[in-house]
Amino acid sequence: MTYIIRLPAIPPAEHQLVGGKAAGCAKLFRMGLPVPNGFALTTLAYNSFLGANQLDRPLSKLIKGFLDSKDEILLKSQCEEFQNQVRQQSLPVPIRNAINKEFQTISYSQVSVRSSANVEDAGNTAFAGVYHSILNVDHQDVENAIVECWAQAFSYEALTHAMRNGIDPSQCRVALLIQDMVEADFAGVIFTEEPSGHKPDQGNLAFVKGLGDSLMDGSQDGYSATFSRHNNIIDGQFECKNVPLGLLQELVNTALQIEEELGHPQDIEWAIKDKQLFFLQTRPITTIEAKSKKPICWTRELSEERFPGPISPLGWSIMQDVLATNVQTLGDRFGLVAKHSSDVARTIDNYIYSNEQFFSIPGSMKVEIGKQLRYAPLYMKEFFGSFRYMRNAVTQSNGFGMQWLMLTRVFRAFIFPHAYEVLNAWDEHLVEVLNKLEVMGGIDPSDISDQGMLGYKKMFDAIGDEYMEPDLAVFVVKSACSWLIDKIGHEVAEVEAAELISDLTSGVIDNITLRRNAELEDIYHLFSADEELIELLKDGEYDILLEKLSGEPEKAFLDFVHRCGHVTANWDVREPTWGENPQTILALMRSFTLSDTLNSARNNTGERLKQFENAKLRVMNALSTTPWMADFFEELLTLLHEFMRIDEEHNFHCSRMYIPLRKYFGNVASRFIDRQLIEKEDDIYFLTLNEIEQLLDSTPDFPRRYLVNNRIANFERAEKVRPVDKYEGQKPLHEENLVAVREGNVLKGKGASPGVFTGTVRVVETPDDLSKFEKGDILVTTSPKPAWTPLYSAAGALVAATGSLLSHGLISAREYRLPAVIGIADVINELKNGQKITVNGSTGVITLED
Repeated sequence: MTYIIRLPAIPPAEHQLVGGKAAGCAKLFRMGLPVPNGFALTTLAYNSFLGANQLDRPLSKLIKGFLDSKDEILLKSQCEEFQNQVRQQSLPVPIRNAINKEFQTISYSQVSVRSSANVEDAGNTAFAGVYHSILNVDHQDVENAIVECWAQAFSYEALTHAMRNGIDPSQCRVALLIQDMVEADFAGVIFTEEPSGHKPDQGNLAFVKGLGDSLMDGSQDGYSATFSRHNNIIDGQFECKNVPLGLLQELVNTALQIEEELGHPQDIEWAIKDKQLFFLQTRPITTIEAKSKKPICWTRELSEERFPGPISPLGWSIMQDVLATNVQTLGDRFGLVAKHSSDVARTIDNYIYSNEQFFSIPGSMKVEIGKQLRYAPLYMKEFFGSFRYMRNAVTQSNGFGMQWLMLTRVFRAFIFPHAYEVLNAWDEHLVEVLNKLEVMGGIDPSDISDQGMLGYKKMFDAIGDEYMEPDLAVFVVKSACSWLIDKIGHEVAEVEAAELISDLTSGVIDNITLRRNAELEDIYHLFSADEELIELLKDGEYDILLEKLSGEPEKAFLDFVHRCGHVTANWDVREPTWGENPQTILALMRSFTLSDTLNSARNNTGERLKQFENAKLRVMNALSTTPWMADFFEELLTLLHEFMRIDEEHNFHCSRMYIPLRKYFGNVASRFIDRQLIEKEDDIYFLTLNEIEQLLDSTPDFPRRYLVNNRIANFERAEKVRPVDKYEGQKPLHEENLVAVREGNVLKGKGASPGVFTGTVRVVETPDDLSKFEKGDILVTTSPKPAWTPLYSAAGALVAATGSLLSHGLISAREYRLPAVIGIADVINELKNGQKITVNGSTGVITLED
């Protein structure tokens, strides 16, 4: 059995045998760098020690104690008791003999005995400072030092650290690295890249006089500096006299070479003795991602409307499954294959970001020729059919020449077939999926076994995949049609893009969000017959109002909750729905009490329809000398309208899946609470799908409350900050790009719905903000999410940080004739409640009046 491996003999990929520290030193040794001589006492020796001394069963009992009790004092006492039991044991004779033989072969004076566990210095966990090391150990004391290092591995802090990272402590195997002791004149650490990932051009180093353990344990601040990764120049002056600046520069140069060799930014411990540089350890910086040839630009623009807040670990793991379905759709329907399918979206500090260039060809996507062959006849048909228009295209003076002729033929051959494929199946598809969801929602999971719960989840996954399958196709068709209509509009009309798109898409869309708002208005009118209900609604006394409801108002309200109770402001499965929190519905209805005359979307339908007809006529007149272009535009506009309807319906019904899902996970949470795995029902949302399935599939041997509490702390920190709008890799965009464009008393954004309005700011980010909204307030929010659209009846204007012209909230804003400006970065901090501003939704300009 392999108990000892000398550093030069440690082969690559032996992390589990010798641990991270020894494996890292072996890499440095193979690079020819100065590493103190030594050997690894392997995890097989660790296992043999536990087995020979019959410690395996007491260890299992110790870890199970964390399932049986939450008493920290008791658990610490049990850990100390087991540690003392370990200290009383001796090394098995074969291990002792192997160590003695090694000391006879190589001359050591004093050594360091350093932990090198299999979980240390891994790709995603460092375990820095968790396990124990002992310096300046004489030969005769090595056995005691080894046993002490192993005993320290069972401290309360070490065991709970593993649990906080979701690692079974019984699977942590502690190898040890025994090396020549370097009595350092200076020692420290160097990060080849600033560890937050926010400053990829910069590295850090720090050191102290003497041994580096005081720097590592935080008892000394030491000396620190930064250096440029481009030219390796160290910035800053050191107060420490006699510091070997030349050796520090050599350190920086060598450290960057180590990074290049190992392919990832490194955290390197080092020492200087008698002006000679030694490397003691290297490990990947776990907070920095692997480098890519071209950093991805991550943006909140597409995700912020549906996910305005942070998302729970469970919610994100569900979304990853949805994204995988979307990427599959991209290949199946469009024959486009993602070069890196996982790059479509990610979370940064619990917020969802999407890849700004994910749909670029040939950047992120490649065309699968085989799946394009079915469109070859259509391409040929359109190509030959275009011959009869070529003379007209060549002689055109209105800007629609040959380039436009070819572009329209491509749309007819490729985009239109996909559009009609989705359109012809959508209504039937929607009914079928909603019926299946209704059936799933009626199943009571209480009597289902754990294995049965896994089967139930698979059934639900199949329904979810079926529902989400057209999602990306709808997005692609809608985006393509709106992009081309916008380009046509720029050719034929001298108007702002927001105004033209607004007129061409208003008054003619069967918008399910607006229908829902109209139903709320009708319920409000029923409430109006009861003066007490209206006063309770005005005063925000929603709980009392729900108790007072009766008769026709109660029937209408409960019917609305039954049909629309799945709606939620944040598409995280953790977020309560309107049905679970009907007070949110009443808080939105309160906006109807703020004026005697409602700004109802349906009251504007006639005027909006007239604006649409005028805008369409203007474009058609401009295209009258290009008949092939006029016919194409009319069909393109019709498809855009249809896909705006489908997109609204898909968006509205998508959250219906959360009702049976929340019931399912609520039941799973109850099971886990009974088994002491978690403490409360909400904790289930801080486990991932894979973790939940593993716990259902096997008998758990350690609690997950430490992991959950760690994730809850991260989530709560995320809730308190405004997320950065864009990242390049891990680097936030330069500060000047993260703030609003301000010139004097003017903020410049993008017009999204025409009109001008002057009023006071009211920031709305959470349901708690709804009760503070007053008639004529300017609704300022991060993203124009559909859940807030009932406020449009009372709002004077809308201002948002993100959103596209055809996003759900902005479509509704135009139907309400609500001036809107988007693209004001960090808007909820730029504008303050009560501030007076003028919003120009045509030009995208906001004027600060006070």
